[in-house]
Amino acid sequence: MDVSSLPFNKWLGLTANDGTVQVSPNAKHLNHVGTVHATVLFGVAEAASGHWLVRRFPELADGHLVVLRTAQLKYRRPGTTGPPLVGSASCDEMKAERFSQTLLTRRRSTLEISAVVKQDDQELMTATFVWFASGLAGT
Repeated sequence: MDVSSLPFNKWLGLTANDGTVQVSPNAKHLNHVGTVHATVLFGVAEAASGHWLVRRFPELADGHLVVLRTAQLKYRRPGTTGPPLVGSASCDEMKAERFSQTLLTRRRSTLEISAVVKQDDQELMTATFVWFASGLAGT
């Protein structure tokens, strides 16, 4: 699954590459004070975490329900139009392995993934996302 193909991410103008996602912010992404809307930053961070998840576990694309369960965010500075917003994500490998094993044995599991959004190498936002995955009937 390509996170950039989701309708909202398409609307944002999000693109995904090997390990990051990005958006080139423009006027449609701005809030009432002229900076990048918090929802756009959230969208980039969430997409980065989902991108990490499907790259690490491509088998989730078939026969699994995968949804975001919780998010914890910290906005650090505003984004502006111009340079792209770049989102990246990571996860502790021991937690990823435990997620995989639990999903195999219990057919459901959760995984915490950290994400960061930067613009011109300045950190705009950090976040932690907890994803829920469940094997669908018949898989």
